[in-house]
Amino acid sequence: MSLSSSMHTPQRGGSNNNNNNNSIVVGTPSYYHSLEEDDSFDSPPVRATPIKATATTPNNNNRQPHRESDGLLNHSYHNAAVNSSFSSAEDDELNEFYNNENNENNHNDSGLLKFLRLHMVVIGVLSALIIISVLTSSLVLSNKRLTHVATEQHCSSHCKYQLVESIPDQVDLELLPGTNYTVNAWLDIINNAQKTLKIAAFYSNLRNDYKEPHNIGGWMGNQIMEAIVKAHERGVAVTLVQNSPVPGLTHSDTDWLRDNKIATVVYVDWGAAFGGVLHTKMLISDDVRFYVGSANLDWTSLAQVKELGIYVSDCSCLAGDIEKIWGAYKYVGSNLKSNLKNMAHGFPSALETKINIHHPLSISFANDPSQSGKMFFSSGPQAVNPLERTNDIAALLSVINGATRTLSISVMDYLPLDTYGSPRSFWGEIEDALKNAITRNVTVQMLISKWSHSSDLQVPVISSLNKFGSFCKFSNTKNHTSNPWCTGSITVKLFEIPDAKGYEPIPFTRVNHAKFMVSDNTLYLSTSNWSYDYFYRTAGVSLVTTHPNIRQTVQDIFTRDWNSAYVAQPDNDEMEILSY
Repeated sequence: MSLSSSMHTPQRGGSNNNNNNNSIVVGTPSYYHSLEEDDSFDSPPVRATPIKATATTPNNNNRQPHRESDGLLNHSYHNAAVNSSFSSAEDDELNEFYNNENNENNHNDSGLLKFLRLHMVVIGVLSALIIISVLTSSLVLSNKRLTHVATEQHCSSHCKYQLVESIPDQVDLELLPGTNYTVNAWLDIINNAQKTLKIAAFYSNLRNDYKEPHNIGGWMGNQIMEAIVKAHERGVAVTLVQNSPVPGLTHSDTDWLRDNKIATVVYVDWGAAFGGVLHTKMLISDDVRFYVGSANLDWTSLAQVKELGIYVSDCSCLAGDIEKIWGAYKYVGSNLKSNLKNMAHGFPSALETKINIHHPLSISFANDPSQSGKMFFSSGPQAVNPLERTNDIAALLSVINGATRTLSISVMDYLPLDTYGSPRSFWGEIEDALKNAITRNVTVQMLISKWSHSSDLQVPVISSLNKFGSFCKFSNTKNHTSNPWCTGSITVKLFEIPDAKGYEPIPFTRVNHAKFMVSDNTLYLSTSNWSYDYFYRTAGVSLVTTHPNIRQTVQDIFTRDWNSAYVAQPDNDEMEILSY
């Protein structure tokens, strides 16, 4: 079903850059492949230390040496001396006696040996049969899994996609051709649901009284809530998995849906289980259509905050796989009661995936048949990932490390720190990868949001990155070499959305909340900000794809934003303004 603009806001047009990059590359160094397969990769590698033999000197004071061997030798020598005194007659009698006794013992020993050998043969045969049986079962299971992988890695050509944005009121940014608004995608997912509607949310804030002026956008949240109620009325099973209520964030809509028996609600105490929050944002209906992106279940995410996500429809292979991530959240909240100690045997096999960084889906779309690409979902933290799901930070780093020419990054917060942990510490995985990209001649452009809730810790972070951005230029000039060190660079700019006119400011709005990265070959579209906490404690999910047109459209969105009036590069004076 095509997405028609059901909104009362005017449709907006814009230019489209058709310079598509047709290269299809998943840039994953071999060492990230090995890390992904190792559940312990979060820990730094440990160099094996040779074990040296060390002589120890016991305290021999007032101790006699232990001479068991001497005692045996002395005993044998004594017996030999006694035996030598026997007469030759006595020797003959003794020899005859010993010969007869030995013959009888040999006969008995022969029977015992035959008995033991027979039993050993029987045991050996049984052991061999058991081993063969186990190996045969393993081979059959492996063959079934390999067959499953081979058939699961190709997606139906009936799939359709659409990139969707939320653009705040009075922000002069136009939708690109072929894209749509977030609210339209959500309405399409909910209104077309026939059996199931599954939602994962951080919090809920759809119903509101912001009715005037119309452009304030409160009607968008109310329409979404009405659509959910109507879905329930036509028999759709609505299930909402949400982070347990936290101070400062509303959950009244969620409780209202539960109390009126419109939705089954599973609260997940993510803080108790992992130390963070359930930060994922997704809607799935009938396991064939879904949205994933940066928009919260909040009317302001539709009307007053800049967001980016993707809507995929008629696509059971992709929707079914992201549903497994939603299912893992539900399992933690309902089956494990948000306590990982209750997990005795891991996640159910039904939540395992065969689609990952090593085995991405090969997919083409019915509404874009000329192109195809690879695609998979990554998730974090690692502890919530069932078997073979790619960890989110590994996917992010693979995109950075696979870039050959350009990296375009848009994220609300970037802090190379363990911000909320104790003790707080520097975290350099992303920063090191970005700086390494520069030395590989990659040009990096990065948008970080500036708003009333920006951390002042970003001030030295942005300054440091911009200064390092001139590393290649400086080193080449300084060295005066005919073979330049590198040609890469990094430029960080601030994205600031001004308050709207005509109504009072709305709390926690007017910010670029999108979270994505585009390289010259891959798109990483995420729900997570960039700091340690989001990848190691907080639930997040990302779509990673090499599809040329999807990648290029997001690149065009970034370029539109980068060149807009809302973006500026901070100089020394502006860096002081960041200290709110």
